[in-house]
Amino acid sequence: MTLPRLLVLAPFLAPALLVGCGDGQLAAPGTASWRTTRGQLAVTATANRPAAAPRPVPTPFAVGPAYRLPAASSAVRRGDAIGGLRCSAAREVRTPVHLELFVRGLVVLFPIGIGRGPGCDYPLRTREPTGVFEMAFGSRPSLGDLFAVWGQPLGVTRLARWRGAVVVYVDGKRKAGDPAKVALAPHAEVVLEVGTPLVLPHLGYRFPPDPPR
Repeated sequence: MTLPRLLVLAPFLAPALLVGCGDGQLAAPGTASWRTTRGQLAVTATANRPAAAPRPVPTPFAVGPAYRLPAASSAVRRGDAIGGLRCSAAREVRTPVHLELFVRGLVVLFPIGIGRGPGCDYPLRTREPTGVFEMAFGSRPSLGDLFAVWGQPLGVTRLARWRGAVVVYVDGKRKAGDPAKVALAPHAEVVLEVGTPLVLPHLGYRFPPDPPR
């Protein structure tokens, strides 16, 4: 049985944003139906909804300057090496991983342009505000690597500019220990949370087909 999910977006957010769908997964952009209601944009997945399914639970988006983080640090803007990650102009085959960030029960969007330097890209990058990170094929970065490229701190009690106990889920399973050491695998669904209330994590993400290698 599937459990539909509903995300209510602020009016200024683009339709590229991802949506909740029926089986505890998220659907990639382009697999949802859109409608407006009372000045807001509502997104629902196209999967058939069972008659006995519970009502969708909205997950509000965080709004305001306090929740908007820059995409690039000064090191990325210069194209400097960050740890063992280098900015390369070579065109690389990439595989996706999906991340969600919740602060005190609110969705915080990852900005476009993480990992994009001056005419070069790092092994981790974002090109859309959906939480999909593109990893260089064959690389095995960690969450710590991702946040280093982003220029934001990550630790047991720190998630970007927010402080508190940091909780990490990978494919719906909670990970203990240092969040920075969590490995990122292709097609994984990674959820990071800080503050309460905690949000029930999705179990996966419906990625579009990988490009041919």
